[in-house]
Amino acid sequence: MELLQLKYFAEAAKLQSFSKVAKKYMVPPSSVSHTIAKLEKELGAQVFARNGNRIELNDYGRAFYNNISSALEKIENGKTIVNDMQNQTISLTLRQCAYSIIPMLTSFKKAFPDLKLFFPFKVIEQKGSFFIRISATPFQGDEDFISVPLFTEDILVAVPSCNPLAQKSKLTFEDIKDVPIAWFYDCPEGNGIFEYFKQNGYEPNILIGCSKDTTVGEFVKNDFGIAFYPKYSSPIGKMDGIAAVPLEGFTVKRTICASWPKEYILSEASKKFVDFGVEYFKNIEFA
Repeated sequence: MELLQLKYFAEAAKLQSFSKVAKKYMVPPSSVSHTIAKLEKELGAQVFARNGNRIELNDYGRAFYNNISSALEKIENGKTIVNDMQNQTISLTLRQCAYSIIPMLTSFKKAFPDLKLFFPFKVIEQKGSFFIRISATPFQGDEDFISVPLFTEDILVAVPSCNPLAQKSKLTFEDIKDVPIAWFYDCPEGNGIFEYFKQNGYEPNILIGCSKDTTVGEFVKNDFGIAFYPKYSSPIGKMDGIAAVPLEGFTVKRTICASWPKEYILSEASKKFVDFGVEYFKNIEFA
């Protein structure tokens, strides 16, 4: 069984057309049909139901596709890893921390101008993928990843400057338990704050769930509520009209890590990147 047969089969399953597969690979439609026919002969069964120019997987085809699709993804990931190692390209995906990571990336570019940073538009985050992920831990699927800590940061409370809470040096649970929360997406239930609310018999009064911290900041500065945010990885605390106040009685922190799948062998370029990040944040003083 040839790899080309499997590639044509997988694309035909997605596109439901031999002619579209032929167009994608720039070959005659007859070449695709002939390759699929050879595959079906080897399997001893037809894998597509034909209806004019339209095709779709039959029961045999679905069973076959479900068993080979992950293998094809691993093959493509393997090719990408080799290209990474040859081209000195570092594939990165940023989760929840671009504000604090971009200055480090800028310094890395200056220190290693021959190495390339690549940010895939879409990355399938699963075992065997080919990227280095910069994110807060814990993260879903972390058991399949190797993680190296870069820095740890406190979770603070953003309070509108016009609110009396802004005059306090620290905020207690009693201070904030009934105040509406403009929820910052980077601080989900897993960070301990909302769990603390629930353990004390209160349901957090969440005003808005938003992935853009500056939007949440606008809600806060206009006195719609408060927000929890990571001290270094968000600009919320530096926005005009907002006071940053620490929590009293319980401390919530999060750690930003560089992580990669256990199956991924780091290239020399990627090793340099991780080592640089560790040293950078040892010496950096956040404003």
